[in-house]
Amino acid sequence: MISEINLVNDSAEPLPQGYLKTASGNSICKIVNRDRNYGRSSAINEGVDEASTSLVWIMDADCWPRHKDVALLETINWEDTDAVIGTVESTEADSFWARYQKERRAKNRTVSTANMVIRKQLFLEIGGFDSAYRWYGFEDQDFIARLPRSARVRVDSGFNIEHYSELSLDEIRKKMYFAAFSGKLYSTKFPAKYREMGYSKVDYEFTGTLSRYALSILALIETIAYPIIDKGIRSKSVPYFVKAKLALFVSAISYYKGSRGRREERL
Repeated sequence: MISEINLVNDSAEPLPQGYLKTASGNSICKIVNRDRNYGRSSAINEGVDEASTSLVWIMDADCWPRHKDVALLETINWEDTDAVIGTVESTEADSFWARYQKERRAKNRTVSTANMVIRKQLFLEIGGFDSAYRWYGFEDQDFIARLPRSARVRVDSGFNIEHYSELSLDEIRKKMYFAAFSGKLYSTKFPAKYREMGYSKVDYEFTGTLSRYALSILALIETIAYPIIDKGIRSKSVPYFVKAKLALFVSAISYYKGSRGRREERL
């Protein structure tokens, strides 16, 4: 089923050795090198543009399919399916972060395009991903929100590929800070959906004076207590539900700091 593989090197960091090994000497693999990192959306758009097939399988750089994933796609009746959105499964399935992320996605009822197969024609018809999303986050939700109601999209939790990147609290903290920059664009385009997702509660521009004051105090506490929080999440003796609360607290406050930071950058 797979007739070509386009690996988009956005120059953000060296390509994973597994990808380079796969591409080396493989006639169906092509590396598309970019001079700088223009963001995930732009990288995906270029990869799809380079594709000569009617179906494109989009996956993140730290993900990899298994034989069973390819086999599952071959069982799908593509005559009445325009897109299949799957999930990613951490190679460290028993880790705290794997469980935490899975539960957050379920609670927020969000899906990711880190593993998505879609008709190229449909992808191009809606303009692909919005390349204005240069920072982490929200490009998935934006893309999905623009899919026409007539599109025959199948969300399949049984279609999952392996995710090789184990997270850390430092990484989550950084991602959520910059997600607030992407959140500004998403909140402008889809204000109702943004509020529904709950991000407006920790967004500087969506909160009142009292809320900002409280969030600023919590931000100070998070900064001071961060080493202790990080140590607690790494500890095997701390119960999962405590770790989950701490991770959610750091995520929310980091997003607030990012929303405050993006405002200060404009001043």
